[in-house]
Amino acid sequence: MVRLSLPRSVCGGHYAHALPENNHDMQHIASIVSSGDTMNITGEGANLNSFIKWNDFSIGVNEIVKFENMQKILNLVDGNKISEIYGTINAPGIDVFLLNPSGVIFGAGSQVDVGSLTVSARTISEDAISNFISTGNLPEVTTDSDITGGIVFLGNVTANKIVAEGNNIALYNSATGADKSTGLLNVTQNSELKVTSYGHVDMPTGQSLGTNFTAKDFSGNTTGIVRNDFTTPYLTTFMKSTTVGNAT
Repeated sequence: MVRLSLPRSVCGGHYAHALPENNHDMQHIASIVSSGDTMNITGEGANLNSFIKWNDFSIGVNEIVKFENMQKILNLVDGNKISEIYGTINAPGIDVFLLNPSGVIFGAGSQVDVGSLTVSARTISEDAISNFISTGNLPEVTTDSDITGGIVFLGNVTANKIVAEGNNIALYNSATGADKSTGLLNVTQNSELKVTSYGHVDMPTGQSLGTNFTAKDFSGNTTGIVRNDFTTPYLTTFMKSTTVGNAT
C-alpha cells in the first residue's frame, strides 16, 4: 500500500470550488448524481471499465467524488483548465485514471483512497480510449510530445500503486510550501510508485520512497531525473503558473 502523507500547507495557488463538470461522453456509466458537496458516480458493473470525458475535473475543499460498481475508470479532461483536487476522491478497490494535458494538482489537505491511481498529463487518441474500455490498459507514452502539463502531489494518497506521467512532477511534504528542505513523504516499503517525466521529479533531500520507486524519462533514462535542490520557492511558482507545464 502506498501512502503519500502530506500536511496542509500555506503555499501559493488557488482553490477549486466546483465538482467535476460538463461530462459529455460516457461509457459503462449508470448514473452521475450530485447532492450538495458530493458527487456519486456509479458504473454498470464491477467487472467493467468505465470512461467519462469532462470539460473540467476539479474538486473543491470539503467536496467528495465517489466511484462505485466499476473495475477501472478513465477520467479524461479535454478543457483547458488544470485539474485542482483539494477535496476527496473515494474509490476503494477501483483503479482510477485521471488524464489532463493541462496538468493536475493534488492540493494540501486533499484525500485520495483508491485501488490504484494513474495521473497523467498525456494526450490520448479515440482508439486508445476504446482499447481502455475493452482491456483496461493505456498505451505506453513513446514521445515527450505526448506530455504537456505537470503533476503536483501535496495531499494524502492511499493506493496499491501510483503512476505519474508529466512534464515536471513534484512530490512534496512541506509545512511552508516554499521551503522544501523539511518533511518527507510517507510511503510504505515495497509499494510501487512509478514516475515518468521529461522534465524533473522534485522531492526533499533524504526522501526515501521504498524499493519499488522508479523515476525515469520517456527514453528510459534514470540519470539526473530526481532533483533535491529546494533553495528557491519552486512550488509557489509551479502552483501559480497559468499552465502547470510552464514551471521551471
